[in-house]
Amino acid sequence: MSDSSIKLEVTKEAQDQVRDLMRAQKPGTAVRVYLQSGGSGGGGCGSGGCGSGGGGCGCGSGGGGGVAFGMAFDKPRNGDQVVSVDGFSIVVDDLSAEMLNGAKIDFVQDLNASGFKITAPNTPTSAPTGHEGESGGCGSGACGCG
Repeated sequence: MSDSSIKLEVTKEAQDQVRDLMRAQKPGTAVRVYLQSGGSGGGGCGSGGCGSGGGGCGCGSGGGGGVAFGMAFDKPRNGDQVVSVDGFSIVVDDLSAEMLNGAKIDFVQDLNASGFKITAPNTPTSAPTGHEGESGGCGSGACGCG
C-alpha cells in the first residue's frame, strides 16, 4: 500500500454520498475503484450501488471490448495505491491505476437514474454504446453505478 501517484477528482456530491455510505462500514474500510475484466459492465448501470449490502457495482462503456469500472467497499491491500479524500480513502490496484489516472468520480441524480459516475480520459473509446434508458451516466469512458 502506498500513497497514490494517480490523480482522481472526486466531486463534493460523490464525497458526501460516500461519507454517508461509510457510516455503516467497519473502521479501516476504503472504497475500491477497479477495472473489471470483459467490459460487460458487471451488474450494469443502476444496479445496486456501493451501499447495497456491501457489494460492488458494475459500470461500463458498453459494447464489446469496452472498459468497465467497479466500486466496492474493501480493505486496502499490499500494492494498492491510496488516494486520500476528505474523510475516506480510495484504493486502486496498479492495473486499474493507469486507466483511472485523471478520472472524475461524481454522484448524479436525475429522473432516469442515480448513482456514481466515473469519467476516465485514459480509457479506449472503441464501440461505446451506453445503456438504454440512461442519460449521461454511461457512454465512452464513463459509468454510472447506483
